[in-house]
Amino acid sequence: MIKKETIELIKKAIEIETRNAIETYGEKYNSYHEGYAILKEEIEEVMFPAKIICDDLERMWSDIRADIMSFIPNLTDTMLNNLINLIAEACQCCAVINKIKKGVSK
Repeated sequence: MIKKETIELIKKAIEIETRNAIETYGEKYNSYHEGYAILKEEIEEVMFPAKIICDDLERMWSDIRADIMSFIPNLTDTMLNNLINLIAEACQCCAVINKIKKGVSK
């Protein structure tokens, strides 16, 4: 179970990303089509590290079965970095959703 404190920190990160998106690109999207396109792009950016993580997990299992432990530390470092990137991209997805919830510019 994820601690409440962790959830609060994630929510704070989403607030920071939402504020950054608004400061950089404006409070609302020009249309829901624009919001959708940006959300789709951000979700694709979540999927990239997720795919790498899954591939690395398979490699880890192959190495474990082959009793090749020397690569595990580097592999886990890579996985950790990719998981952090995934979390960051997921926060950006949430920021896009927060902007979509504000409606569109008239």
